[in-house]
Amino acid sequence: MKWSLLVYLALLSFCIQAQNPDSVCIRIVNFQGRPLVGVNAWDEKNEIGTISDIQGIIKWPMSSDSLNLSYLGFMDTIIARPRISFTDIKLVRNMQVLACPIIRANYTPPLLSVDKLIVGDLNTVSHPNISNILNRSTDVFMHSGAYNTNRITIRGIGNRSPFSTNKLRAYIDEIPVTNGVGETSIEDLDLSMFSSLNIWKGPTSSVFGASLGGMIEFKTALNGVDQNSRVSNRLVLGEYGLVSNSSSVHFSNKNRDWSGSASFGHHRSDGYRDNNNYQRLNYGLQLRKFGDRSSVRLLMQHINLRAQIPSSLNEIDYNESPKKAAFTWQQVEGYEDYTKTILGVSYDKGLLNNWRIKSSVFANLYNAYESRPFNILDDEAYSFGGRLRLLWDREDEIGWFASIGSEFFDENYDWSIFETQDGIQGEKTNENSENRRYLNLFADINYKPWSEIIIQAGINVNHTSYTLVDGFNGDDQNISGDHSFGTILSPRLSIHYVPRKWIKNTSLVSHGFSAPSLEETLNPDGEINTELKPEQGWNLENITELTFLEKSLKVELDIYTMNVQDLIITKRLDLERFIGDNAGQTRHSGIGISLEHNLLERREGRSLSYHISYNYARYRFLDFVDDGNDFSGNELTGTSPNQIFGEFNGAIGPWFGKVDYRFRDEMPLRDDNSIYSDKYHLSTIQIGFKKLLFENLSLKIFGGINNWWNEKYASMFLINASSFGGASPRYYYPGLPRNYFLGIDLSLSFDN
Repeated sequence: MKWSLLVYLALLSFCIQAQNPDSVCIRIVNFQGRPLVGVNAWDEKNEIGTISDIQGIIKWPMSSDSLNLSYLGFMDTIIARPRISFTDIKLVRNMQVLACPIIRANYTPPLLSVDKLIVGDLNTVSHPNISNILNRSTDVFMHSGAYNTNRITIRGIGNRSPFSTNKLRAYIDEIPVTNGVGETSIEDLDLSMFSSLNIWKGPTSSVFGASLGGMIEFKTALNGVDQNSRVSNRLVLGEYGLVSNSSSVHFSNKNRDWSGSASFGHHRSDGYRDNNNYQRLNYGLQLRKFGDRSSVRLLMQHINLRAQIPSSLNEIDYNESPKKAAFTWQQVEGYEDYTKTILGVSYDKGLLNNWRIKSSVFANLYNAYESRPFNILDDEAYSFGGRLRLLWDREDEIGWFASIGSEFFDENYDWSIFETQDGIQGEKTNENSENRRYLNLFADINYKPWSEIIIQAGINVNHTSYTLVDGFNGDDQNISGDHSFGTILSPRLSIHYVPRKWIKNTSLVSHGFSAPSLEETLNPDGEINTELKPEQGWNLENITELTFLEKSLKVELDIYTMNVQDLIITKRLDLERFIGDNAGQTRHSGIGISLEHNLLERREGRSLSYHISYNYARYRFLDFVDDGNDFSGNELTGTSPNQIFGEFNGAIGPWFGKVDYRFRDEMPLRDDNSIYSDKYHLSTIQIGFKKLLFENLSLKIFGGINNWWNEKYASMFLINASSFGGASPRYYYPGLPRNYFLGIDLSLSFDN
């Protein structure tokens, strides 16, 4: 019955909301051809608006009823029913509206393994973290044992990390969120800050580190600021004491040459399980100032979190008592308490002869305290760095685009270990200081020899090194040392071919790597293992996109394979110590197919669309020997061979609704494939109402049911779980049963 529900929902799709329609790229310049930055563009009927960026570019929905343009010193302009063919539009009012050049300074081929999620997707989730959003992608799985216990895997990369996300990178407007050992905690971020995010799958981006797993790229709201200032608040209430509140203020001056936003988020939950209380505060600030062909941007995000840790359960407790916490963690009431601050300043300047420079400096601060059954960890980190890119764009029909740049990152991490007795801090047993640093040099070049073909090549050069200072032990036991992984070259080549308007194809080959953390390089005696190598892999991929019915129907087929060498396995020596070892090779091969169909054009308050995707993953150990056990040929641990996602959206007048469905197949939990998880089906249903109460006050009320089939499932697994003292291995983090939520959005806008 669950499998047939997708077909049934398709027949009932009159109650579904459409996804955002395709957009046209428009460039606004003066008579001299200079871009006009900060041009106001809006559509009153559909309540949408934005401003032109540093290149005079805006992206505008093709289904919009009109495009209104205004700019200080120029006459206002209205274009009725804008469509894709802007090439012939040249307004005789000082202001010219042109089609975007095919090659632009921030150009990337339009068809890569990138899932693009818009602000509407981010603002209708019912939980304070991002797992429901990321798990829309069939290549991505965000394990979520608790709001503060997560692991993100992309195409099977990162699934062996015990309790955190690594082997992928994350950025906020080119400001890195990933720390010095490759760990990323995007679950801490307040989604109200962002207008969209992109999920890059595999090592397809040379300018962002060529990570094996890929990259998650957040775009802040200032990339699409409304024309007027506004104040908004979003409150979501749910079961198990869930209260998620986000408030924000967006503002700009009359001339639109500077704008900003400030946000505050308070998210708390009593938790489904024992010892599962969660509380997080988010403070955000963004400022952007436009100048002559330039812009300066300031970003600040501060996070204050205190959360208990229920940890994982063995099979008996998972099946019979899923609400309980692990005994040892419950006994000490284990928790973590930390603050984190992300700071960044970016500068973007258009130069002469089609040159452009983009630069940023950033700093991250982190201070934490974690009480665990076996010890207490007191740690802090501070990092700084910068990025610099120089871009050149010929801007003609058949032309070149090129960029070169670098990224430097330096992090100091200090940590101390204390004995614990029932959660009470005791004597210090370790005190260490780490310095983690890397340098990326990268270059990209794009060439369009014919109108149907774009060739893109890139390379990333990385140098990563660590320094460990032991501040506790004497000379005879001191484990201080230095280690460098040498220089790693990661090239990339892609060919984008458009033989017809309705078909696009991209073929690419790319190299990626993932350096081990410093902790993984330590031997059991604490000394650095200089023989440990980074994981490296070559990715081969072909993506084909077909569009039909005036681009309302899109079908995409993605075929890929990646061989990973020097696979790093994490071995648990005891309750608190882990080490890493290179154990062999894996192959990650898969086929993904997705279908998106806008059945009704968003017009007159009606919309209808659906999205269905399926991914088959054949991930295998090719050559894998661990402690004399040969696992070659086995399925890769922690990955599902079959995944399905379906979503139906619709709107009629002020009412809107959404139904989604996820299927995840069973997955091996041990390298010997002796234990598998259960497959499961999940679905969420949501309905809402939106209305403009007054001319400048809008209201949105929504509610829904998560896991409305009340499926029993594990939302996170501890791969290759160990057992100590005769206890059973604890593999499982129970997922939430059926639960309800209700939300309200209020937004008040002001004329500047």
